Amino acid sequence: MGAHGVLLFLARSAEDVERGFRFGRDLPRETRSVGGGRAIKRGLGFQDYLKIANEEMLIIPLIEPREALDDIERILKDRGIGSGLR
Repeated sequence: MGAHGVLLFLARSAEDVERGFRFGRDLPRETRSVGGGRAIKRGLGFQDYLKIANEEMLIIPLIEPREALDDIERILKDRGIGSGLR
């Protein structure tokens, strides 16, 4: 009951992508707040909310700048990005 996806604009390095995944997933361990209040009020337990949010959040890194090509192998290894690419 919140955002279902995040676009990571101007991902230049594996570190940029990893930072984006930390802010978009891995709740609640990282540095952002958790906003599952509406889901919880409608009967979804907090732990269930966290599990679903971490599993279903779509995070799309936009590997735009040319300098990202220097780090493309590390970017694609990060968190399974590009795992279906050959």
